[in-house]
Amino acid sequence: MHVSQKHKSSFPLPFQYMQMLGDHADRLADAPFLISSMFTEDYSESANRLARSCEEYGLRYILYQVPTIHQSINPRGTADPSLTKANFIHYLLEAHGRPVLYLDVDCVLTDAPGKIGELIHDEYDFAIYNWLADEHTESYKPVEINLRSGNKTQTFTDRFYRFSHCIDYYAVDQLICSGAVQFYNNTEAARALLKRWHGVISEHPHSEDDKCLDYTFNNPYPDIAALKTAWLEKSYARIAWWIYERPVINHPDIPIAGKAFQKIQDRPGNKIFYQERAELRSVKYYFPKDCLIDTENLMLLRLQGGQLTPWRPLTHKLWL
Repeated sequence: MHVSQKHKSSFPLPFQYMQMLGDHADRLADAPFLISSMFTEDYSESANRLARSCEEYGLRYILYQVPTIHQSINPRGTADPSLTKANFIHYLLEAHGRPVLYLDVDCVLTDAPGKIGELIHDEYDFAIYNWLADEHTESYKPVEINLRSGNKTQTFTDRFYRFSHCIDYYAVDQLICSGAVQFYNNTEAARALLKRWHGVISEHPHSEDDKCLDYTFNNPYPDIAALKTAWLEKSYARIAWWIYERPVINHPDIPIAGKAFQKIQDRPGNKIFYQERAELRSVKYYFPKDCLIDTENLMLLRLQGGQLTPWRPLTHKLWL
């Protein structure tokens, strides 16, 4: 097991890993940024898939196998704070001295991520997908449907989709993130954000790390007040429930809701989200909430008289 050389008593903590998958230092010399993730043995297949997708687009990557991950990532994980995402990403900045594009290991690249070069050129410190800064957040999940034809009934589990959820608040100066994809520049401001995020995780060790990052960003300390932030397009953190979005970085599975995580409680003067500083969207959804989406016939359906009937053809391309 390898241990990073940098050590301080609280943050950053020594990051321990078992082995690396990917590029060596001599191949990183001309890389503008590094793609990285950490994975446990049971995610080795996902790690290899991510590695192949990086190689397809000529991108430098190092994936770190770890014995386990922190409980803010998975409630069944370890209480060891060295295995938080915040500590891991800080280690990457220190160890490799270049901007980092962190990906959850079950992501995959489906196109060249040209946006990342723009973020570096424009000297952004941090970028992530923000539900509060996106025009469309409506999400759709497959629903099991039984269709009868003559004397036979056929069950479909992934052909029909239905509205699942959305966030209809809009506030570009606040954050509700999806943390599967995160960009950090090699700057002191980025390191300060990671330190503050790690501190919030330490205070709320049984809370989801995405929520801890929201809380950190929405209640900024002076050392991160000057953070230069960009919001990634949905295509750069595309989750399978956004079936209308062409992915650049794809999370091809629909996440399982983290019901085992504890909610961060608001405190006087500090909230995870300031609703009074947000506005409600009035954008029209791509697909109405009361419709089923037939992804085979590219048709919107409605229930009429107990029967599913075609309503109108789809006007948006689907990416399944």
